[in-house]
Amino acid sequence: MNTVKRAKYRAVYRIEAYEDTLRYAYTQKVVHGYLAKKGERYVIIDTEGNHEWLINPKDEKTIGQFTGVCDKHGTEIYEGDIVQQTIGEGEEKKLVHKGVVEYYEGGYFVVGNAEESEGVWLYDTFLDLEVIGNNF
Repeated sequence: MNTVKRAKYRAVYRIEAYEDTLRYAYTQKVVHGYLAKKGERYVIIDTEGNHEWLINPKDEKTIGQFTGVCDKHGTEIYEGDIVQQTIGEGEEKKLVHKGVVEYYEGGYFVVGNAEESEGVWLYDTFLDLEVIGNNF
């Protein structure tokens, strides 16, 4: 039996609520699953297919693909995550790489590296990486 492994994605899902014509409020949460397109809009479908989250066009920049790599704490690394790699302990601790994960020429790249202006391939540094945030 041949099966196709689907890529996993993450995005911000915005829950909009209008209190009245002058006030607008929303809450948001990060959702994970498969990416699809419905008409002109993107949708994230959970891995069991039980839920769909229609992504607001304002939030399309938050869509990021899972890289297949987890950081040193087991946190999944996605496009758009800010990661860092350090060596040493205490006062001897030194930042080696820090940047945003981006897809580039068939692989994932950490852009904004501490030592190199071009950055480094994610797979060259992933052993000691730590997710410290994201670009949204």
